[in-house]
Amino acid sequence: MHRRGAVGLQGLYMRNITVHIGRSHIRTYVPEVLDLIATGRLQPELVTTDVATFDEAPAALREFCHSGALKTVLTA
Repeated sequence: MHRRGAVGLQGLYMRNITVHIGRSHIRTYVPEVLDLIATGRLQPELVTTDVATFDEAPAALREFCHSGALKTVLTA
């Protein structure tokens, strides 16, 4: 399903956020990253400050932009 949404560009600019839209070519790095996570050398949960669903995304991202949050993760 496709949905139309608005992005507050001024808020993103103020937070110095870079938005990349498109497909990332990361497949070659996945095994190494998963190994780092499995061995505890990489702990992404330490910087995750909020987890929200896509339905909650507008409010979660608004909160992210106006707080000291480090990382907001959106889930299906």
